[in-house]
Amino acid sequence: EEEEEEEEEEEEEEEEEEEEEEEEEEEEEEEEEEEEEEEEEEEEEEEEEEEEEEEEEEEEEEEEEEEEEEEEEEEEEEEEEEEEEEEEEEEEEEEEEEEEKKKKKKCCCARKDVVKSLFGEKYGYYFWLHAVSINARCRESIIYSVRSLM
Repeated sequence: EEEEEEEEEEEEEEEEEEEEEEEEEEEEEEEEEEEEEEEEEEEEEEEEEEEEEEEEEEEEEEEEEEEEEEEEEEEEEEEEEEEEEEEEEEEEEEEEEEEEKKKKKKCCCARKDVVKSLFGEKYGYYFWLHAVSINARCRESIIYSVRSLM
């Protein structure tokens, strides 16, 4: 009987040991599973971070493209303004040239023959000298200066 009891005790001890081993194995498996889950979570977090970084980069690129487009538009506007200014300057120059031509046409200058034709041979020379001395340039100014003498 004692031997049987001892055997039974041994068997019980072995069973307990086996149970303990099984429990340890289960615990190890659980720990491994937890570790795997943690690793997966870490990987997911890394992927999310990478995605966020990519999105940020894309946003930056879009902003840069927008800035470049704005700069190009500003440059085009400046070029258009410069062209308009040049056209205005050219128009002004043409107008000035036309005015000068008109003035030249009107202006006969204090030429001796013009003064003589206005006042005759006898007085023309003296009046011409007077017109030259006061720097009279146009027919009206010559006539006015001569009339002031009379």
